[in-house]
Amino acid sequence: MEKTDTMKLNLKINVDSAKNIPRLAINTVISLLFFMCLLILSAPPTFAQISEQDRVDQAEILILEGEYASAYQIYSDLWAENPQNYDYRLKIGLLLGWMKEFSNSEQHLSLMLNDYPNNVEVGTALMRVLSWQHKYAKSLSLGKNLEQEHSLNPDLLTILAQTNFWSGSYSASRRYANRLLEQDPNNEIGVRLLREIQAINATSLEVGAIFPWDSEKTNLSIYSVSGLTNINLDTQVQLDISQFDTQNKWIDLQRKSWNVSGSVIYQASNKYRLRTDLGVAKYDVDVVGKSNTYLTGGMDFRYNDGKSTVNLTANRYAIMESPILIDNRILFDAVILTYRYRHLNWTLIVDPQYAWISDGNERLAANLNLTFLIETAYLFIRPAIKTRYQKHQESTVNQGYFAPEQLIAGLVSLELDRNIPGSKFQFLLTSDVGYQQIEHFAVNSDPKLLYNIKSEVILTPNNSVRFSAGYSYTNLQTVSGITQDPDYWYQSVFFKLRYIF
Repeated sequence: MEKTDTMKLNLKINVDSAKNIPRLAINTVISLLFFMCLLILSAPPTFAQISEQDRVDQAEILILEGEYASAYQIYSDLWAENPQNYDYRLKIGLLLGWMKEFSNSEQHLSLMLNDYPNNVEVGTALMRVLSWQHKYAKSLSLGKNLEQEHSLNPDLLTILAQTNFWSGSYSASRRYANRLLEQDPNNEIGVRLLREIQAINATSLEVGAIFPWDSEKTNLSIYSVSGLTNINLDTQVQLDISQFDTQNKWIDLQRKSWNVSGSVIYQASNKYRLRTDLGVAKYDVDVVGKSNTYLTGGMDFRYNDGKSTVNLTANRYAIMESPILIDNRILFDAVILTYRYRHLNWTLIVDPQYAWISDGNERLAANLNLTFLIETAYLFIRPAIKTRYQKHQESTVNQGYFAPEQLIAGLVSLELDRNIPGSKFQFLLTSDVGYQQIEHFAVNSDPKLLYNIKSEVILTPNNSVRFSAGYSYTNLQTVSGITQDPDYWYQSVFFKLRYIF
């Protein structure tokens, strides 16, 4: 009986278990599905799962944070997926410019402008990239074409005002800035441009003093006054007056000299500028013990298209005094051609020179400088390589015989410019080091180490006042009338105060 009951009980349990198998399987499957859903929901979304708008929002946040390369990658992917999308294509051109890939940005926006002729949004973006590359003429030409159909567009007026200002055409810049402010009297760029144009073209007065001294016991005091006023936005008049007091303890020398000169500066356009000078230089006692008065002056013609600048200068000027004191070379009739080329952060300067000097000598000279600009948030760093060649022919004049002289110099230069935007304080530090070689019978012709250091502090307490003070030290090899000093040096301290009316 007990055995039979036990068998019945086991049979019942087995039957009940068999009935529960489907229910258990279903519960297990449901649990697994629930667990998988939790994993999927808790995992970060893949790139494909992010919506197109989310990707755009992410790119715009990266732009605000200055992460242009990451934003560029997102917009490049979006444009590849949507090759007809205007906004993505434009943003790529803008980002290339912000990343300072100016050539690629210019090419991209130029092709886009071909597909969207006279589109002011694309056109102004291209103008800005051109102006950043100093291609002002090309930028302004494009702006003139766009202006025919979009004369009231604020973005176009803004870049036209800025580009004219950067290229030196202040009257045109003021005209566009005024048109911009007619639409928006509080436009920040327009207000700032007019303020800067007013400061540049305002009447100003500057006084200065320089006190040099050298290893040959020379003390020099130079006092100067300079005034600048404007006939109109394109024409300026400048008057300069200087007095030089010289003392030398070795030869018991004391003398004074004066220089008065006037200049007219005419900005014909954003490309062309002409400067003319006329002055008088007077010595109470010159280097041969006579009182002399010289008429000086000349002209300087400048062409500037933004990337290239050419100056042609022909003038007569007098060396009033210099730290290298006893120098028979007083009056120079010179022709100088200066070529400056800028590409991105690089600047190349070449200036061959020819001069006929009052000692009957001729001088040939040339400088070659290459500078690179490194920009940080609060500091401009300009490393440079500088070379100079100079040669004087031999001559026989009433001051005596002067042998041929040749100078070759090579320098490495570094300039630090700390200028925080909006700050009233600026600090400049320049240092040069290199070698100089002079071929002259009176000096050792071995290469000579030379170096120079100059520091300057500039204070601008308000828009009307600018004060600067500095110190410089130079060591070089020279040939002078007193001694052939193999280790000549001179130092100076200087002060300037400028007031804008």
